[in-house]
Amino acid sequence: MVNHAGRLAPGWNKQADLLFEEGVFLKDENHVDLKKYQWED
Repeated sequence: MVNHAGRLAPGWNKQADLLFEEGVFLKDENHVDLKKYQWED
């Protein structure tokens, strides 16, 4: 789970592993680059 700021939810270590498996890379220890990975309608 990622919040509005791109920060991973509690338990972020596991979340980071799951995101990595889906090809999503973190921009730092526990943030996703929302400009790069944001959902598009």
